[in-house]
Amino acid sequence: MLAFLSTFKFAHWLPNLLAFAVEATNNWNQTKVTSSEDSFAPSMENLHLTSKEKRRSLTSALSSPVAKITPKNAPKNSLRRPPVVAKLDIDYESPPLVFYGSPNRSSGAILSGQLELTVLEAEIVLKEFEMVLLGNVVFKKPALKDCLDCSLKRNELKKWIFVTEPVRYKAGKYCFPFSYLLPGHLPTTSHSPLGSIEYELRAHANTNFTETINFTRTLTVQRALQPSTDRTSTRVFPPTNIVTTVVLPATIHPIGQFVAQIRLSGIVKHLNENVQQRWRVQKLSWRIEEYASIISPACPKHQHKLVLNSPTPENRKNVKGILHHLNRELAHGESKGRWKTDYEASQTELELPFSIRPSSRPVCDVKSATGLAVDHTLVLEMVLAEEQVMGKNMKFSSLTGVARVLKMKFGVILTERSGMGISWDEEQPPVYEDVPVSPPGYAALEEYTGEPIPCEGLGHLEET
Repeated sequence: MLAFLSTFKFAHWLPNLLAFAVEATNNWNQTKVTSSEDSFAPSMENLHLTSKEKRRSLTSALSSPVAKITPKNAPKNSLRRPPVVAKLDIDYESPPLVFYGSPNRSSGAILSGQLELTVLEAEIVLKEFEMVLLGNVVFKKPALKDCLDCSLKRNELKKWIFVTEPVRYKAGKYCFPFSYLLPGHLPTTSHSPLGSIEYELRAHANTNFTETINFTRTLTVQRALQPSTDRTSTRVFPPTNIVTTVVLPATIHPIGQFVAQIRLSGIVKHLNENVQQRWRVQKLSWRIEEYASIISPACPKHQHKLVLNSPTPENRKNVKGILHHLNRELAHGESKGRWKTDYEASQTELELPFSIRPSSRPVCDVKSATGLAVDHTLVLEMVLAEEQVMGKNMKFSSLTGVARVLKMKFGVILTERSGMGISWDEEQPPVYEDVPVSPPGYAALEEYTGEPIPCEGLGHLEET
């Protein structure tokens, strides 16, 4: 009987003993305990389980997985990043990059500065150190949506190689000068809903450490046109005798208010001595529209898709890309001023102020060889009503029921403000060859043969 009870108790404790044996083995692997008795002894204290705890079965104990090392419980040293051995920065010496004048006449803009290398370690070896100036064109509606080569086009404008062979640098700060003249015909920095043009400097350095040093800095290139005389445009609206003359500024800017002078002539028509017909302006509205277009080319890998989608075989040879258009309104408004009307002179005048809404994020005029083109238009709409006057009293008139809508479109140039308007070639000091010869030459001297010149108060000089 005692033997039976002892066998029953051993069978009753056998699953628990196996479960705690597996746990002890896991603790052995994690803590690396050398003594098997020390790791097993604490497990024996937990043999008497409470009633609320569920006992593990033999199968669950045998199938329990061994603890794996995850990023959460991994040692902290294994998650550390490699040490930063050096860092790069740029100190610009040139003024803001602004092209003064049109692309055909601009002399460009100078980019100059110092590429600063700060060594943080005691000593490093630079195996490769270079920097490039890139002009990137981003197509927001590419020929193939998921292709990176179709949506981004990189153009290398300039490359500087600072290190051609391995060079050692100790802890400290080192400067590498660079300069480049950006041609004036390049397109400016533009961000359109269809695409964008960006410029950036990218520096790259390889050291004797595993870490690679990279640095990127974005450049902003703008264009400013010099202020000039206002432009005058004339429109004729047959079959009436109305002639409209509009005077607009040569350029407008994203910020600021501008004035357009409008004059209408030929608004009065005499039918006889006592009857005349005249036009009165009832409403004047204006808006500024932006027209953008871009040609999205395909990469060499997907060029065949554009050729297959071409409508005619003749156009398949000259396929450059997919043409996209976008028209949007930047600002609008109505005239709140009063017209200055002179019916005896048969004309009326008005000064119309207009401006661009800053929240519309306008894009300055640009025309790039990459396919991006942006221009702007000022649209004027006038509603005229015909009146008839009878008798000698010209103050009283009656509407005839005839009305006309006069619509005019004027191209405007949107550009940045020129500020001082001095380009780099006008700011530089004179060159040695341009300095004239010094001292200046004198004219030939001639002997005086006339009467003696009286000298008063110099008698004491003659006595001596």
